[in-house]
Amino acid sequence: MDRGKIENSLHREIEQLRKSIETLASFPDIDLAELYVAKKCAARILGVCYRTLERWYNSGYIDCIRIGGRVYFPKKELLRIAQLYEQGISTLSGQNRPQTLSELYAKHQHRAGRKI
Repeated sequence: MDRGKIENSLHREIEQLRKSIETLASFPDIDLAELYVAKKCAARILGVCYRTLERWYNSGYIDCIRIGGRVYFPKKELLRIAQLYEQGISTLSGQNRPQTLSELYAKHQHRAGRKI
């Protein structure tokens, strides 16, 4: 290749890159809190069965959106629930229903014959 062809090729590539950068700059900022996760993926993230998630959103414990026949969970909701478990505020019962520690304590005190 001669010098002129190389320069033309470089100018074309530079122009394409400039257009790509302008296009990317025109996109609105993406708010990571508004990302949504599919049901099975959300279940894996939280370490529960997807049926557990179904029970949770049917009971109103977790927010979700429906698009067509699919259910998606906001990432911020998954983080909220993960933080509850991490802080020990909530745990799973035998029916995979979230319970607060005070509910568990009351249940175990009742079994021991003590009433709170």
